[in-house]
Amino acid sequence: KLSGFVYDDPVVRVKVGNLETIAEWQGHQIDIKPSHADSVDVWLKPAAVDKDVISDKKNTASSKEKMADTELPEVFVPFDIRLAGLSLKQGRYHQQAFDTGLMDITLQARFDGTELTVKQLQVQQEKRRAGLAGKMTFIQNYLIDADLNAQSAIPVVSPDVSRNATLSAKGDLQKLKFTALLEGKEKVKLQ
Repeated sequence: KLSGFVYDDPVVRVKVGNLETIAEWQGHQIDIKPSHADSVDVWLKPAAVDKDVISDKKNTASSKEKMADTELPEVFVPFDIRLAGLSLKQGRYHQQAFDTGLMDITLQARFDGTELTVKQLQVQQEKRRAGLAGKMTFIQNYLIDADLNAQSAIPVVSPDVSRNATLSAKGDLQKLKFTALLEGKEKVKLQ
């Protein structure tokens, strides 16, 4: 149990009003039991400009150009993580020029080696909601197979009536295919 917890470093500040969680670590697997959190604020701080970093960037520009043609770095976690469920009330993420505002989130997910599986991610904010399910493998060009369903009023199309939108993404980041469908009288489909 955590209450009134604050983590603050030069990059990010995380404030947690309340968190209740239980986890077990056996062998190469971590099982996180159903967890509950309230009042979580994550602030990504603006990056400080460092003159030494700027000169280092100029010196390494040619090496970055060489790396642009290579694959993305592999992301590997040496143990499996299973999150049975997280219920977050009044969560917020913000950074310079972006703020999610307060929202409620539920999440069931797992990470096995290089593969992230999101069984369920639900986000609710006032009259808007979104749900995500899918997989992403963090090797080579990061293979994605995910579906996003959202419901919200769209100011340009229907400011007073909520519309359902579905977005499916399949493939890797070099050959990604999208299908988007906006339900309602407009019935727009993009591929």
